[in-house]
Amino acid sequence: MKAEVVSYHESIKRMYEKVSKETTNVFDRFREQEKIRCPFCTKGLSCQLCSMGPCRISEKVPYGACGIDSAGMVIRNFVHKNMLGTEAYTYHAIEAAKTLKATAEGKTIFEIRDEEKLKSFAKLLGIEGEDVNEIAIKVADFVISDLSSVGRSKLVEILAPQRRKEVWEKLGIFPEG
Repeated sequence: MKAEVVSYHESIKRMYEKVSKETTNVFDRFREQEKIRCPFCTKGLSCQLCSMGPCRISEKVPYGACGIDSAGMVIRNFVHKNMLGTEAYTYHAIEAAKTLKATAEGKTIFEIRDEEKLKSFAKLLGIEGEDVNEIAIKVADFVISDLSSVGRSKLVEILAPQRRKEVWEKLGIFPEG
């Protein structure tokens, strides 16, 4: 894949150029998968959720075994995949926060190397102090608490672009913890 089509961001293009010379990468693996993708799956018209399937929706067969139609199958697949992806990233973020906290408590082999970056992020969260380990613990606790809470996400409130927050507000879909 040519770097100019990987992204419009120069930093990502540079990273692609470097990585693609030395190892496999998501962009090239995705391109290879494009050659063999199932047309039903690509359109979201394949379901493998229950033991009655797999089912594929087509003009000749407009319903799955459970009775779902094409619109229902597409939206269910979309929501399901996004829900799983969101949960995976949330899990990773919580694990990273736990590792940060354990590191600050001296319980890991890791060390906090970029204190300024940590302090800068902490300041965004309203956390200040001098001791880097205390700051790290407070940042970790903030992240874990926010990602595990019910209600409006403080992290999203702090980090999301204002224009995006306005759209979410208007649609009534502001992200929660």
